[in-house]
Amino acid sequence: MIGLVVIGYDVLPEAMLIALQCKVGKQEQIVAVPLASDEDTNNQRQAILNAIDNVNTGRGVLVFTDSQDGTAGHISLSIINQANVDVISGVNLPMLSKVVEKRNDLSVEELAELARDEGRKGITWRTS
Repeated sequence: MIGLVVIGYDVLPEAMLIALQCKVGKQEQIVAVPLASDEDTNNQRQAILNAIDNVNTGRGVLVFTDSQDGTAGHISLSIINQANVDVISGVNLPMLSKVVEKRNDLSVEELAELARDEGRKGITWRTS
């Protein structure tokens, strides 16, 4: 099973997992890493690395961040090679729902592509 880590400020990552589990049921090998704005970057980086280690079953880990431009995105991108993970920014519920459905059937690269595509499909724009 591919491990999943959701990172973002304050309660966002935990709220995403609560919403996800309300929709698809309890999940294993998925963890939220909330970041505090007053927390030291080195401590944040270590919390992310620990989370990755905790969900890694040997099949790979996808890291989801709230945004590419924030602290979560910057730290995640800085550890891609060190932690051997793929990073998806702009996490949303449709993306996570499809990922947990397919993470036993796909490679980490295929799952990352699916996450990107489903995330895009989950964004709509309506006028009037």
